[in-house]
Amino acid sequence: MKPTGRRLTLKGRPERNPINTIVNNGYQLTPIFIDDRAGYGWKITGINSWVIPGKDIEPYALYTTVPQDYSTGVAFGLNVLNTGENDNAMVGCLITSVPTGPGPGVPIVEGVIDKDHVIVNQLSLLYLEDDDPGYIVYLEEYEISDREEIAYKIKEIGQSIDPVE
Repeated sequence: MKPTGRRLTLKGRPERNPINTIVNNGYQLTPIFIDDRAGYGWKITGINSWVIPGKDIEPYALYTTVPQDYSTGVAFGLNVLNTGENDNAMVGCLITSVPTGPGPGVPIVEGVIDKDHVIVNQLSLLYLEDDDPGYIVYLEEYEISDREEIAYKIKEIGQSIDPVE
């Protein structure tokens, strides 16, 4: 595996009721990146919130699955509720918290990513159904062998607690 030198920044906010999405149990999964080229993969190098001042920072997770990977909305909802953070398809998340104490609560925003994971097909945003999180995701492209590509594809579902239906 070697870097190609190509970098990509994904940023935006999901549309309300996007057409290529799946919703269940209060969660929504919306694709934000697809690259089906053989021999290439992408690593996430950073994530953050992408919002204008005064807008709420809403948490999100990054998954390497897309809505079509689930047989039904119920299967998707159960997968999120039953596996959550243990799903190997989850490769990053942006979390927010407000510390308690005597002073004003200033939100803390933290992006956590699996820096070793290589995305070989797609990347989706998982968020609460009523949210519309502003996101910015930094990617770096790598040239990978056929064997590496197969291994990364297996890793995305092979170590998950529940299989994608």
